[in-house]
Amino acid sequence: MTKDRTPINLMAHAGTRKTKNFLKGKTNARYSVTEMAAIFSYLGWEIACGTLDGDQANQLGCGDRQGLNAQVAADFARKVGTIFTDSLDGKMYEESPYRDPRFSGKGHGAMFHLEVIALHQIAYRISGNEPVVGSDVGRYVVLPDTPTKLNELKGINKIITDKDLAQGKPRIRYVDVLLEGNKGEIWVEAKSYKAQRVKKPHVLLKVKHWDIASDKGTPMHKQMVFDWTATLKKLSWKPIKDGGEQVVVAENRWYFQQFKYEGATKANRKKVLSMQVGSATLKDSPRWHAATPPKNGEEPEMKALFGIGPTGSKLIDEDRVKAQAARVKPLTISRVILKMAEAELLEVLDTDELNQLIKEYQ
Repeated sequence: MTKDRTPINLMAHAGTRKTKNFLKGKTNARYSVTEMAAIFSYLGWEIACGTLDGDQANQLGCGDRQGLNAQVAADFARKVGTIFTDSLDGKMYEESPYRDPRFSGKGHGAMFHLEVIALHQIAYRISGNEPVVGSDVGRYVVLPDTPTKLNELKGINKIITDKDLAQGKPRIRYVDVLLEGNKGEIWVEAKSYKAQRVKKPHVLLKVKHWDIASDKGTPMHKQMVFDWTATLKKLSWKPIKDGGEQVVVAENRWYFQQFKYEGATKANRKKVLSMQVGSATLKDSPRWHAATPPKNGEEPEMKALFGIGPTGSKLIDEDRVKAQAARVKPLTISRVILKMAEAELLEVLDTDELNQLIKEYQ
């Protein structure tokens, strides 16, 4: 019997082969297959808890905590699709710190994004901390040196483009993970970068401070400026399509993934240093960028926000600088797994079954 070599059959065969490679861990993912499967399963369970109610929710063991909502569920599906598609050739790719993350996000970043969602949702389930209520959601931010009459903001009815970015207009910020805090929204950012220099693993190459006047610079620093400003100045709004109400941003958190390897198997492991967060005084580190104001933003209000003088060399408010830098933290997968164990979620998710599934393909 001759093999069916039609294009559709060949594509199906190639997809099956690549799926097996994915389950065997033959990718450069910064997680083991079991770790990824545990996060996928946990978030899938939380999504089911957010969908079901009554007896069905009770049978699933959801308890009295709310599950993930439909918006988070939809973004979860997109992230899983990105991870799977990006890894089929055996190599995941990562978000560029020099490009808009909406258009450069890849498998490494998508997986870490899901880990950050899992960490905060587990903390909510265990201790009643802030629940996850959004993933990749838009918010408008007004900077303190661009005074705008509040009633003018009501006229903004679309996503702002680069051409729209002018003095006095609110700018759009896409928040990775949105938490519902007691005193307002909490914005959480997830970054998964490998170190560009082995001897200086804290250095983010070519990351330039954002220039308020020209809107040039590095998107990552621009994101930091928006987050710090939204937290301290309270000038943030929902998009019109979501109601357009002003929101209070109580806190912002930034997480950089800490990993030792790219590749899930011993044979495939290659040492790759993750980006180190550094400190507010360690030039070119993430924490240094976080505590440094944008260009053309040296007015008194911006100085107060960022705590660094015009030359960038003298700290004028060390407590403020430390507070800004402290919002940038390292995060390892082990912390999430420990939280799962603390909540007895590993038993619910049955990792033995996950391991058995993986062994079937080895």
